[in-house]
Amino acid sequence: HQINEKFVAFKGPVSGAGMMDYDHLPSAYCEKLRACNVTAVVRLNDSHYCASEFTSEGFRHHDLFFEDCSVPSLDIVEKF
Repeated sequence: HQINEKFVAFKGPVSGAGMMDYDHLPSAYCEKLRACNVTAVVRLNDSHYCASEFTSEGFRHHDLFFEDCSVPSLDIVEKF
């Protein structure tokens, strides 16, 4: 979902073990993200893919992990 011209939110990609039929590989997102002028990916939850799958495609990648359904720490909010 494009939240505004600066942010696009999506359910994170999955690669490797544990993929379900409805999951997508990181490579499936790259073209769509470029079309939205996205230059960086921020992962907020568990790691289900290798960051290099985006960085090798020219995207910057940041991990700002916090527990799902919780409130991020002040440190994570400030980094964001």
